[in-house]
Amino acid sequence: MSRDFTCFLGILVILIGIQLFMTEKVFLTSQFTRALAERNDPSITRKTWFYEAVFGEPAKIPEKEVPIPEWLGYVVLCGGGMVLFQGVNKK
Repeated sequence: MSRDFTCFLGILVILIGIQLFMTEKVFLTSQFTRALAERNDPSITRKTWFYEAVFGEPAKIPEKEVPIPEWLGYVVLCGGGMVLFQGVNKK
């Protein structure tokens, strides 16, 4: 990889790490929660179809909150710093 690209990648990862460090939790929409549920358990589609057939309305899937661990921000910041320093030290 070129020096400029490595520096850019390091700065980008550092910015993502700052965002993770400053964010406490992520709110997932009902569509995204449904997509995750269908990916993890294929029988969800059948269960929601049954609910729609019985009650005549789509199944209500609640929004979900996912907490972000505090250590994740530090790990991503350190990784971005290492990538940035690698780009700066290339000759």
